Amino acid sequence: LKQHGFARDLPWQMTANQHQDHASITVSLSDTPQTQAVYPFAFRLDFSYELLGTSLTIRQRYTNPGTVRMPFSAGFHPYFAAPAKSALAFTLPVTTYTDKATGKVAARQTSQVIYY
Repeated sequence: LKQHGFARDLPWQMTANQHQDHASITVSLSDTPQTQAVYPFAFRLDFSYELLGTSLTIRQRYTNPGTVRMPFSAGFHPYFAAPAKSALAFTLPVTTYTDKATGKVAARQTSQVIYY
């Protein structure tokens, strides 16, 4: 695959939205013959964005409906105007991560909060 993959260049479908007590949207992308040509795996991606007060929650779900292991890498580069960067906090609910520079896999506590 090219460095930034293919998902960003494809049309996503809006699969849910809400605007009662908060604003939210979910967009989804599934494999097609076009994606299978460069990434031979069945997949479904669901990205949800929820805005409540001054908080934005972003959830990503990667689903493998196939029967073989599906390697993937998530590139995520959100940009926000944030004059007080020391006040930003991110919760990363993961158990392991791979250092792209060394290839080393390391354990991380779930729900670790990282301040930027």
